[in-house]
Order: sequence, then C-alpha cells, then structure tokens
Amino acid sequence: MTAAIVMQHDPAQATLETAKAVAKSKAAEVQYGGTFLQSLIQNAKDRLGYLSGEPFIFVMTSALMMIGLGCFKLGVLTGEASKRTYATLVAVGLTASAAVGGMVVAQVLLGLPRPLSMIFQAVQWMTAPLTTLAYVGLMVFAARSKGAWSAIPKALAPVGQMAFTNYLTQSLIMTSIFYGGRGLALHGKVDRPLLAALTVATWTVQILWSRWWMDRFEMGPLEWVWRRLYRGPTRLRRAQPQAVSALAK
Repeated sequence: MTAAIVMQHDPAQATLETAKAVAKSKAAEVQYGGTFLQSLIQNAKDRLGYLSGEPFIFVMTSALMMIGLGCFKLGVLTGEASKRTYATLVAVGLTASAAVGGMVVAQVLLGLPRPLSMIFQAVQWMTAPLTTLAYVGLMVFAARSKGAWSAIPKALAPVGQMAFTNYLTQSLIMTSIFYGGRGLALHGKVDRPLLAALTVATWTVQILWSRWWMDRFEMGPLEWVWRRLYRGPTRLRRAQPQAVSALAK
C-alpha cells in the first residue's frame, strides 16, 4: 500500500498543495500578528478545523485515561513495578520514537505525498503512549538512582504538582510572545534556534517558579481555586514548622 502511494505521487500536485499550504500559513501569520480581535478570530478559525476530529479525540483521550488508570493500579506510574518492566517500557518506547522520527525525517527530505504523511501521523498517534511510558521508565530509573540523575525528577516534581497552573500560564506566556494586540506579535517571525531558546527559558522559569511556590503552599493557585469550587474551604499555605510542632504536642 505504501509503495502504491509513492508510485502515484504527482510532483506537480505536491508542489501545488505545498504552495496552497504556504499561502494559508502566511495569511494566518498576518492575522495572528494583527490586533487582538484578529488573532482571536484566526485562533477560532484554526480551532474549527479540528471539530470534525473531536469524536476521535474523545475516544482517544478516554482510552489514554483508561491506560493511565491501569498503569497506576499496576504500580507503573508510582515507581512500584519491577526493574525489568521499566527496562522493557524504555526499550519499546524509544524504539517506537526513533521509528517515528525516521518517518518525519524521510517526509521532510523526500517530500513524500500527503496520503503517506497522514499514515505517518497515524503511526505517531498510535505509538505515542509507548513513548510516554518510556519517559515514565526513564524518570523512575532517575528517581531510583543515587547520583546526579535523581535531581531531575526532584526538579520536575513541583511542576507536576501544579500542572493546571503551569499549563495555563504557559499558554499566556506564549500568546503574549507570538500574538498581536496583546504581546510582541512574533508569530511566524522566529527561527528555530530562537524558538528553542524561548522554550528552554519558559521551562526554566516554570521549574524555578514551581519550586518556590510549592515550598510555601500546599498546591498551585489554580489547583487551589478548582479544589475550593468542588470541595469547599481548602488550606493553601503550608503549615509552619512551629505550628506543626505545637499541634504534635
């Protein structure tokens, strides 16, 4: 099937599709760099393009939640599984990730037809849980180590404890950098090295901010608001050591 798709590849048609995609991207770039209303409307238009896939996304998300619950009950996500289990997850997941990476490189270098690129994307979606579990295995190995590797999960733990806050904060940071009418309007104007630098800078700020916050509070600010809405009054600030000692007595 893959060979048939490659054989039927029409270079002229591929060039036309690429030109259309570039023109569409340029038009979106202008809108995102315009006023606040323009960027908001363009964002809504882009979002509408995904609505037809919402049923699939719902099924996929539900399935991933079930996989996560199963892994939690089996002790995979809590670090209680065997070393062999994590080694298997890492080997399988990284192999799948390398295979998908090879597909992406081939697509870019060879200019493969759109149907084939869609097949590659489907493979990426199907193997994504395997890659995620490989990351879980690597984090468990790092947490179990007694060397410098153990610092990685320790640094990332506060980020995960306030994931809701960090998710929305990152959205605000990035839209402030790239959208017009509310920020720097750099959409489509940033090269890959600068984009990588902005990503690392944002991660660093969030890691440091999360550590500072979680040293002083029980949970992230938006986590506290959410819990207060469905559970009622909830303590936010951590109890001081003196207060804890007094309660113990």
